[in-house]
Amino acid sequence: HGEHAKELQDLKANATMTTRLDYFEKMLDDSADKHTREFAALASLPPRMDFLEKLLGNLESAALKRTHVKEDIDTELEGVRSALATLPHRMEHLEKLHEKDLQALQSADDQITRDLLPMLESRPQFEERMDRFEAQLLDIANRSWWC
Repeated sequence: HGEHAKELQDLKANATMTTRLDYFEKMLDDSADKHTREFAALASLPPRMDFLEKLLGNLESAALKRTHVKEDIDTELEGVRSALATLPHRMEHLEKLHEKDLQALQSADDQITRDLLPMLESRPQFEERMDRFEAQLLDIANRSWWC
């Protein structure tokens, strides 16, 4: 404003009425052009704001989806951790079950050997028959184990 005031003082002192009128018209025209550009810039704001709001909504939606995915993964991970936490106990239980089955098979094998050994020793071809018997016993034990 100080600049315009100085120009106005110079005009009043030295310029003719036509020059002064030209100056005012130019100043008003320049000002009008400036306001027109500013209004044009402001007019473009609503679509730009709509675009930014839509973009922000999309980002919020994507973030929400990521949050849900993360929650699902966390839930799955907690399930895995729970299963792993009980694993030593379950392994111990299975080992005890296996140990009982193995002891039962060993005891049955020992009993069969005690019952059949005298009979087998009295027969010829003892070694060959013993090999067959052990193979059969192993086959029975394997089938019992998997059943």
